[in-house]
Amino acid sequence: GFEPGVTVLNNQLNYPWEILWGPDNFIWFTEREGRVSRMNPATGEVIPVAVISDVATTTDYNGLLGMVLDPRFETNPYVYVVYNYLAPSDTMLEKVVRFTYDGSTLVSPQILVDSIIGKKNGNYIHNGARLVISPDMKLYISTADANHRYDLPQNRKRLNGKILRIN
Repeated sequence: GFEPGVTVLNNQLNYPWEILWGPDNFIWFTEREGRVSRMNPATGEVIPVAVISDVATTTDYNGLLGMVLDPRFETNPYVYVVYNYLAPSDTMLEKVVRFTYDGSTLVSPQILVDSIIGKKNGNYIHNGARLVISPDMKLYISTADANHRYDLPQNRKRLNGKILRIN
């Protein structure tokens, strides 16, 4: 059963990962297979914003992951996302991309960080990633260890298992 006062708005989503309250009073969310959407909190209606075509997902542990909206969204309509993709060598990697929201869809992708290992030696797990923007307008990115917790996080030349900051 549900707790009193809890309402299910939509139960047809496919692995929602990041869920944010947008400045437009809609719920913004990512789904692992590459969709970014907005949901009307009064009706549960889902309004597609974008399908990011190069998102790769193979298991329950990767795909389109974290998202954050610029705190000054009304004047800087930037949407930052982090997701897995396949490199030409079929290696699973992860990148952080900034999009611009044009009022209906995401446009003008700009890659901020690329080639974070998302697979090593056949592992497709430990790919989680989250994004946050601090009050001093720095973007923080948490990266996972690609199931190599003893070597990648300890290696200063690798971006895995770290908290990254972009000014």
